[in-house]
Amino acid sequence: MKKIIFHIGTNKTGTTTLQDSFAKSRARLESSGILYPDLSRYTHHTQLIFSVLEDEEYTGAFGRNTPEGVQASKEISERLWSKLEEQVAQSACHTLVLSTEYAFGMRPQAWERMSARLAAFGDELHLVGYFRSPASHFNSSQQQVLKYGHTIESPCKPIPYKGKIQKLKARAGAQSIRVNLFDRKSLKGGDIIEDFVGQIEDICGTKLPEIDHMNDNESVSAEAVRLLYAFNKRAFPNSRRPGNPTSKVLLGCIKEAEARIEGLQRPKLRARIKQTIDAVNMDEAIWLRDEMRIVFPDFDFNADAKAPDAFETDVGKRHLRPEDVFEGLNGDTLLHLQAEVLKTLFDKVFEIRGQAGKRIPQARKEGVTPTISHLTEMYFPNRKKAGVIWENYRRMFQKTLMRYGAALPDMADLSAESIADILSFVMFEMIKVIRKSNAA
Repeated sequence: MKKIIFHIGTNKTGTTTLQDSFAKSRARLESSGILYPDLSRYTHHTQLIFSVLEDEEYTGAFGRNTPEGVQASKEISERLWSKLEEQVAQSACHTLVLSTEYAFGMRPQAWERMSARLAAFGDELHLVGYFRSPASHFNSSQQQVLKYGHTIESPCKPIPYKGKIQKLKARAGAQSIRVNLFDRKSLKGGDIIEDFVGQIEDICGTKLPEIDHMNDNESVSAEAVRLLYAFNKRAFPNSRRPGNPTSKVLLGCIKEAEARIEGLQRPKLRARIKQTIDAVNMDEAIWLRDEMRIVFPDFDFNADAKAPDAFETDVGKRHLRPEDVFEGLNGDTLLHLQAEVLKTLFDKVFEIRGQAGKRIPQARKEGVTPTISHLTEMYFPNRKKAGVIWENYRRMFQKTLMRYGAALPDMADLSAESIADILSFVMFEMIKVIRKSNAA
């Protein structure tokens, strides 16, 4: 190999899409002299870095939360390095392309070790990274957090662009470090894949074939963010569980439900959140503008410096909720989405149980409390000539609500928060049936 091109992220800049797309196009890339190695079940190459990290680095990822987990990650990493050696030795390609968004955050000593190991595979190391504006990054990252958890991060923490880029320049041993703006208007063709392909072509002087585009990490509506927050708060009260199968079932149902609803809005940060983020990142943005010629198009260089203090004073120690961060959470649309998600889950359960199109038994009348009747009318109102399917929705909803037990509040105690928790319980009960069927 003559060249190594190391895509270093950063996160929330289309990295998963890029990795999946390059993995799918691996054979075509090799025909053009580009090796995108197949090292594991993942399409990224993150596990390679575990051999060069300090033991206390990235202890929250990939099982590295115990000494045994750290050691296991190193052993896996060494196996992948051996596999990489084999693939490079067997390849006639002139350029090796690797990708992991975790590389950008490595400590200087880790970068020195990484550079030394990569030197065995090529004469030139080129780093390519993309940076998203602080506000856009926060918006996207918190949506991703809420897909699998319920703890929203503070907007008062700056992103250390300057320190990390300076570290790369000093310790990575790269022939070039290409720092690019992740913004549709700045990317070649408005697309991360096309832009990264252009970077490779420029470095290698080689025309690449067309790359298959794989979409991942799709955004959800503002209402879906609120639904997910309530669900994960009930299902996983103590920790975030990225990629867990329960949330994946729900996310799939949300996607189906959203396709049936018009007018859904994507989450947009509240003005005070945007001001706070821009204020705490002011020094970083000025350095990027003046030293790297990167200007975030949505950044307010006149943001109120007092915004972060005012925000923290108002919020205090309480946990942030979606409505604190995002605007556009419409109550009526949220109710519509909740009902559509429930219908989607019920349909799947009816199919599993062989009840699709068949009338299911009614709930016991003595168990249908005023609260249950009220919630049923909210989400599945009684209709004349409603038909079997609609009546089954009502019956399934009531029967599941009865399992909520004594904790079901009285009518006078119902609130938006308690209703969200009750619906999350119903959804969780349906997902258990679906997951059990999937595992069978």
